[in-house]
Amino acid sequence: MKFRTSLSLVALASASIVAGAGAASAQTVQIGVGAEYSTGTYGGTDETSIYEVPITFRLRAGDWSFRARVPFASIEGPGGVVPGGPDDNGGDRSGPGGGDDEDDDPIENDLGEVIGGVNSSGLADISLSATWSQSIGDDNYLDLTGRVTLPTGDVAKDLGTGETDFTMLAEFGHDFDGAGIYAFGGYKFRGGATREDGAQFGAGGYFRPLDGVVAGVDAGWSESSINGLDQSADLTAYSSFTLSPDWRISLYALTGLTDNAPDFGAGLRLTWRADFRRPTED
Repeated sequence: MKFRTSLSLVALASASIVAGAGAASAQTVQIGVGAEYSTGTYGGTDETSIYEVPITFRLRAGDWSFRARVPFASIEGPGGVVPGGPDDNGGDRSGPGGGDDEDDDPIENDLGEVIGGVNSSGLADISLSATWSQSIGDDNYLDLTGRVTLPTGDVAKDLGTGETDFTMLAEFGHDFDGAGIYAFGGYKFRGGATREDGAQFGAGGYFRPLDGVVAGVDAGWSESSINGLDQSADLTAYSSFTLSPDWRISLYALTGLTDNAPDFGAGLRLTWRADFRRPTED
């Protein structure tokens, strides 16, 4: 019953996104599929490994972009960790060029939340987001993002939190000639009586060494969902490469900076884009 209710929420939210986007001409449609891996002790003694295959859908219309992330995950370990969402470290930022970037974001990396666990696989928690992007002058941008994470993952199998979360994020960036910097921050309102709300922030930079290539590094930090536990923080290096006007591949690798973050993570994503354009390169 709970899973069926969650799917109804997904359908309702997706319909709202399509209806809202229909009010303006769609400029960009994007579909991506990824493969991600992370491992760590998360403050314990035994390692937990998470394998994830996220499917992402994105529609950009005018100053707005709407995004859905549907992750399928497998978790192996002693328990105490579930697959994290794209925002647990302040992620899902728009990265190079704001809303008109090379790729929709550096690949999200997942800092798991500490709750309970078994070894299992299946659908994890789906997230839906909307971002409003604005240029500030010729070289600056501001992105404001609202996100809801739905409890579609099975709690008994440690694939989800069982709660609905809401996140508000802001990112400000500056583009140089062939490079850029950005900073992001926000707050996550976590559902459930025992889970704590928390702030998150970070910063990063990128450059374009060649045409069609972006490389960068950033650091993210977020407060734990359980009072008294260490915060989550990581350092991530990422890159993306143009394969054709419609296809890109993105890669990332991360290392944790605190006990409650994965010791190591890596991933890739293949993205198809219609109406491909890069105004920041004009």
